Amino acid sequence: MVALIELDGDGDASVTIPPASYESTTRAIYHFEGGAVIISGGDEKHGLSPSSGAQLTPLLPTTFKRAPGNLTKTKMLVLQGRSIGEPVAKHGPFVMNSEDEIRQTFIDYQKTRFGGWPWDSADKTHPRETARFARYTVEGKEFEDRPPTSAQNI
Repeated sequence: MVALIELDGDGDASVTIPPASYESTTRAIYHFEGGAVIISGGDEKHGLSPSSGAQLTPLLPTTFKRAPGNLTKTKMLVLQGRSIGEPVAKHGPFVMNSEDEIRQTFIDYQKTRFGGWPWDSADKTHPRETARFARYTVEGKEFEDRPPTSAQNI
C-alpha cells in the first residue's frame, strides 16, 4: 500500500489508517511538507517534523493529527508492505535475488545500457540554469515547475 495523507482544513484535522492484516507487514512514513504532526497508535504517541520519517507499528490503527499551532497544509507519504520471502542482493541501483544475477545485470547494462542510449555521447546533461527536469502540461500550456492548482491561474 502507498498512501498520500494530506491534512488541511481546521486545526483538528486528522486521518486514521486501520491496522494491517498481516503480522509480517512493515509500515513507514515520510513527512515532506507542512508543519509538525502527532502520530499515535495504541498507547504510543510521537511527534514528526517536516523532512523526517519514522517506522510505524502496523498492527495498530495509526492516527495522524496536526500538532498544536500547525495550521498549514501538511503532506505525508505512508508506505506499507509485506516481505515476499525471497533473498535480496543489491549493489548500486540494482536489486536482484542473487550475487550472480547482480553480476549479470552489470554485464547487461555495460553492453546495452538497457536498450541503448539515444544520444551521441554517454555524458548527456541538462544546462545548469534549468531548474527542473519535469515538464507539465495543463490545458495545452506547458510549465517547467509545478503546474498551477486551478485553471484560473493559467
